[in-house]
Order: sequence, then structure tokens, then C-alpha cells
Amino acid sequence: MLKNLNKIHADLFDDLEDSILAHEKLLARIEKSEKGLSDADYRSQHQHLFLKMNTFTSDFKSFKKIVFGYVKKL
Repeated sequence: MLKNLNKIHADLFDDLEDSILAHEKLLARIEKSEKGLSDADYRSQHQHLFLKMNTFTSDFKSFKKIVFGYVKKL
């Protein structure tokens, strides 16, 4: 069970890492004043990433509670 949960966690973390890198690249493109991009694009993506990170953190805390609760019962 822990191996499966660890794989799920790793996949989620990898996805989050990819999203952060894409967000940083968008910011770099905006700083270069690339046509067709605006501050609103960045802010929208930033809000989405913020919510995704909060969900990830919340899920990870729940996962830790489950694992530690299981270990205490052993």
C-alpha cells in the first residue's frame, strides 16, 4: 500500500514541478514583453498553481495522518 501511495505522491509532485517550471517560463516570456501575453495571463496561471499547491499540501498532510495512524496501531 505504501509503495502505491508513494508512487502516486511522486507522480503528483512531478506534475506540480512541471507546472511550476512552465509558470516560471511564462513569467520570463512576459518580462521579455512577448506579444500576445499579459500580466493577467500570469496572474491567472499563478492563481491556478497556488490552488494546486494548496491541494497538494492538504492531501499530503492527510496522507501523513493515515500513515502515522496506521503505524501507531502496530
